[in-house]
Amino acid sequence: MGGSGWLFAGMLSLVVPRLVYADSILDVVAKSTVPWEKYKEKHGVAVERRAVKGSSFYEYRAVSTMPMAPAALIELMWSTVPTRTGPVVRKRQVLQKSKDSLLIYDQIKTPVVSDRDYTMRLRTQALGNDRYEMTFQTANDEGPPLDPHYVRIPAISGRWLVEPEPGKDGFSHVTYQTYSEPGGSVPAFMISGPQFEQVIRSIENLAAHIKSEQATQAGSQGTSGQQAQPPHTEHGDLPQPIRNPPPPPT
Repeated sequence: MGGSGWLFAGMLSLVVPRLVYADSILDVVAKSTVPWEKYKEKHGVAVERRAVKGSSFYEYRAVSTMPMAPAALIELMWSTVPTRTGPVVRKRQVLQKSKDSLLIYDQIKTPVVSDRDYTMRLRTQALGNDRYEMTFQTANDEGPPLDPHYVRIPAISGRWLVEPEPGKDGFSHVTYQTYSEPGGSVPAFMISGPQFEQVIRSIENLAAHIKSEQATQAGSQGTSGQQAQPPHTEHGDLPQPIRNPPPPPT
């Protein structure tokens, strides 16, 4: 599953401490009670961040309202994880799959620095009262060994929290929370900008995904609700043009 035996064996003494570090820092992130601070806003999306003890990288959070009910939204998000990868994912391999858990391996193309890879565990659960959560966290020890063509991302952790939007039936109050370290020798000051942009893109991509899905559903309902009609001819000999349906969303 990628990499060679000699490479993995030769780097074992370096990998194990890194895995231990990743586990410990993700535990710190999960248990953090550090208060959030306002950071930046872009395109109407306000992003907060907070320091992580023992790390030079920050954890980020953004909140948005989405025009879809919580149960439908979490189902849409979960069902498209294996296939909706986005432009930076060069390869996505589903290693394990169940009703509420996914294990995926991703290879990521990145500008300027070396390409990255990681194995990630995603889980989804209903929290009650029409509230849902989807969590994600690196699980590199459950995936392929090191590949010499990629730098392994040691730590990613986060979640999507989907709740009813107060006072707006059919809408969701969505909280996106994420922490990541790029791996390699990239300094923290160089990555804060791209990490902020990633948060914005994640929110905007979800909004676009919802809009695309709703447009597809509306088109399907319109088509199924129409009765077959003979071609309309205004002058008896010139049929009106038949328009092609819109292409499916990508």
